[in-house]
Amino acid sequence: MSNLPALPGQQDLAAVLRQSFPTLAESLTSDEALPYVPPHVASRALGVVRPVCEPADHDDLTFALGWLASVTTGDKARSPETMQVSARALVEALRDYPAGAALEAIREWPKTENGKWWPTENELRREAEARSWRTTRLFTHLRAATNRPDAASPRTNEPGVALEPYLREVEEIHGVGFIKSYLSPLTCQYQGKTIWTHQFAVERLRERTGRLLEKHDVLAISDRAAADHFRNSTAHFDEMKPRRRA
Repeated sequence: MSNLPALPGQQDLAAVLRQSFPTLAESLTSDEALPYVPPHVASRALGVVRPVCEPADHDDLTFALGWLASVTTGDKARSPETMQVSARALVEALRDYPAGAALEAIREWPKTENGKWWPTENELRREAEARSWRTTRLFTHLRAATNRPDAASPRTNEPGVALEPYLREVEEIHGVGFIKSYLSPLTCQYQGKTIWTHQFAVERLRERTGRLLEKHDVLAISDRAAADHFRNSTAHFDEMKPRRRA
């Protein structure tokens, strides 16, 4: 499909991000939860990611689907008018995805198991989604970071309403003991949908609840103030330990 316009894909985006945002570049090849990104960094990274997430032009998609029609077999019972309607529907559907992923889905369709046949909308959507979900996930994450309303709000010692859906689902899956160990006010501070805690707890939360963090747009992060809060909150435990005799 050499006639198609050369458009930036996920691999090209990773190469560009690696120059200034190496951690974000790694997220394009990983299923792990996305890292915390300060608003000012997210704003700069968006300038790189946003262009790659733009949809393809109608004309480019129409041209690509015209080529696909010439190398696949359609339903012979369909009239040319019906095929045109189908093609227009596919163009609109593929506009939901980044240009590179949509055009690559068309280009590579003949190599798939059903590639002999003209694809359905669901089939092409699956192909485009498989090629773009990490990129669109990163774009959504960065956009949320730049618009995060709680960025300037103070930290509190009790979780707010915004965290309730995440905490409720974590408790349903991992139990009350997990909440007490890693998400209680003893170990955490809260700031809107951000959980501040010590580094080991951050790692455990990302490991055990990474999907839920993403689902509910919750960040688990650590800094010196969060570590100090944890030490101060648990200092009395050391005082309660029995001392060994000399």
